[in-house]
Parts: sequence; C-alpha cells; structure tokens
Amino acid sequence: MEGADALAEIGTWDASEFAYAYAMRAPVETIKDRSDDAVAAAFERQRAALRRQTVRAATTAQKQTTADSKPAPRSLFREERNVGT
Repeated sequence: MEGADALAEIGTWDASEFAYAYAMRAPVETIKDRSDDAVAAAFERQRAALRRQTVRAATTAQKQTTADSKPAPRSLFREERNVGT
C-alpha cells in the first residue's frame, strides 16, 4: 500500500504522529501533492467512508424497526368462529 491509500489507512489508526525528515528521500515518489494537502485529503476520505458507514447502519436499523412495527397481515375473509364450544 502506498500513496493516498496508505495515508487513508493511517487515518483509521487510533493515534497518529507525523514527522517530516526533509533530508530523506523515498525511493519512489507516490504522493505528488503538498504533504499537508495529501494528509488533509486522506483524512477527508476517511471521514466520508465513516459517514457512509453510519448512514448504512442507520438505514438498516430504520428498516428493521419499520419491519418490526408493521401490523400482522389480516385475512381478506372473515374467520369462522366456533360458538358454544
């Protein structure tokens, strides 16, 4: 994993600390944006994924609640009742 995908993954960690070593060079440059822009974009991508996940969970819960609260189906015909038994 590299580039924006790696930054998005870091965004899922409980705690993150970033330090820049300007003198060090990566063997391959996988992020072309400014570092602060790339990190901000990665975190926004992660927040969007969490929002989608939250909406899906809420929709599923609402569907379940709606299904549980529906009245029992009723027959189109009157049920015969046994009187005096």
